[in-house]
Amino acid sequence: IAEGGGGSYSSNSCIQVKNLSTGEQVMEYANNSIAPGPFADLTMAVAYWFWTGFLSYECNGPGNGFSKRISERNYPDVFMRIPYWRKHRNMIANPQPGWNTDQASKQVMFSDLNMSVLEGSLVIRSQLLKEEFHQYIRDKGKIVHSHNPGNDASHGDRVIAMCVTEQAAKERPQPKPGEESVDPQNPQPNTMAARLR
Repeated sequence: IAEGGGGSYSSNSCIQVKNLSTGEQVMEYANNSIAPGPFADLTMAVAYWFWTGFLSYECNGPGNGFSKRISERNYPDVFMRIPYWRKHRNMIANPQPGWNTDQASKQVMFSDLNMSVLEGSLVIRSQLLKEEFHQYIRDKGKIVHSHNPGNDASHGDRVIAMCVTEQAAKERPQPKPGEESVDPQNPQPNTMAARLR
């Protein structure tokens, strides 16, 4: 999620959609001129279109405004992270919506994304996403965008969106063949399948 200022050097806000049954990337959207609030509305519309899909997003930075809009609209199926902290020697779990990206979680995200591609549990269809993979490098042990290695927050774009998508996919077991949760004869309201029917 970016600020949406537009311009040649602005980062994109991105949507990635993955089919858990096939592992395929089925949709990608990127726009550098949409503000976080309207982007949240668009993201929810896309998620409803895909049978009220499990929605995950990067909550830090401009993601705060996005998260607020998702909460106000009561989207029904949102990824919840569980940050842990110590209080009087007890571990307390307090689920929070969205994925928080920092250097530690970025290592996990990129490692998991790499394994998903190598194992074939993620099939990437976007050529732009493939090209953007090559823009990330390791610099002094950190994963950074090669165009601006000094700024850790720059250039989320397609790759980070797919990393967050993969983290959400890990939270949902893949349906076994013949156990699809979507009934093509009775599609959920407000989905593309319902409109086509």
